[in-house]
Amino acid sequence: MRVDISLLPALAATFMLVFARVGAMVMLLPGFGESNIPVRIKLAIALLLTLIILPLFVARRARDRRKLRELLAADAAAEQAERESVLAMLLQLGIEPHDRGTPSGAPIPPPTRPPVNGGEAT
Repeated sequence: MRVDISLLPALAATFMLVFARVGAMVMLLPGFGESNIPVRIKLAIALLLTLIILPLFVARRARDRRKLRELLAADAAAEQAERESVLAMLLQLGIEPHDRGTPSGAPIPPPTRPPVNGGEAT
């Protein structure tokens, strides 16, 4: 059996976030939040609830990640279609998209900088 450890940091971070939320919930629950229940019992309950909830959260997160990937692919396709339609409109108008010359065909001269501290322009 081969184990892929590249997912461990993400899984550990997810576990810590879920454990923090469930732990806070257990500490504030009526009955469990009282001082007569030992802290180890509260932590054990929080840990067990986290181990029950974590697989559900990870499965939902994978499904959401898959949907996000599909949305990003659709967005990239829409952006490409927008670029192509703008390019087609420019070409229909007779405008070259990367034309850097003047209407007569002469190149545009480089911009000049104003003098700095009374010196000459470059």
